[in-house]
Amino acid sequence: MLPIIYGISNCDTVRKARKWLADQGIEYQFVDVRDTPPTRERIGDWIASVGKDRLVNKRSTTWKNMDSAEREETENGDTLSILPIKASNINLLMYVTYRQRVNALATGSLP
Repeated sequence: MLPIIYGISNCDTVRKARKWLADQGIEYQFVDVRDTPPTRERIGDWIASVGKDRLVNKRSTTWKNMDSAEREETENGDTLSILPIKASNINLLMYVTYRQRVNALATGSLP
């Protein structure tokens, strides 16, 4: 099974990660979360792995365009009710190994 990159194709960090993987000769699958939003279950796994504070991108245009009720729900309520709808607001590029362990590559900290 190939590693899977979840992200947005026009994100600079995603582009850097994909270039790095290509430069290393590493095959991978790319899933654009706008075209194929992650399931609630997958997002729940990511939250369990890295925490919602690291997962939610509060610098994104999506975050800035959310109303205060959606922001409040995302931060302090049911994050899983918002993130599948606002998938482009996921902060971390997710790199899932063949064993399904999630390793988060934080924005700007690519190898």
